[in-house]
Amino acid sequence: MKEQCIGQYLPDEELQNEGYSLSSFDAKTNDFRLTWKRCSMVANFWAEYYAMEFDRDGVTQEDFLNVVSFILNELIENVSKYCDVKDSSVKVKTFFHQEGSVAFKVHHLLTEQSANKFVDKINELLSADLTELYFQRLEEEEGSGLGYLTMMQDYDVKLGFHFAKAEAENNLYEVEILTRLEL
Repeated sequence: MKEQCIGQYLPDEELQNEGYSLSSFDAKTNDFRLTWKRCSMVANFWAEYYAMEFDRDGVTQEDFLNVVSFILNELIENVSKYCDVKDSSVKVKTFFHQEGSVAFKVHHLLTEQSANKFVDKINELLSADLTELYFQRLEEEEGSGLGYLTMMQDYDVKLGFHFAKAEAENNLYEVEILTRLEL
């Protein structure tokens, strides 16, 4: 697999040039797998942190908090659930713009086989009729992509993905998932 960007991916520098402030934290996928509640705790923390600064007509702080918490929780859970690299690091970057936009980047490692499967799912997701795919996936069980579909369909989240061969790791790929929410 070659290095590639799919969807509406932007590098950190571009987000910061647009006026987004950056915060980040690192964890291990095993930390989240021990108890899934940790995913929601982290998501809720960042949602509350940014909700304190959020002031936008037509969107309440509570609505903002709920949407941001849902999106970040889905991202962290998916990375932890589908990561096939033992005790892999996860880096989560949060970008907040005072005009009400928020973006998240989740960075982790995947094996080449898993990265290729993920690329196929992403391409299907970004090219499909969202409503049709949503109902189709409701009937499936494993690896359905419902979280991404819900983000896109219900919250008009923009998704971007970056895949690159990991420099220090043989047959591993660095994957960065970007979600952007404009409120």
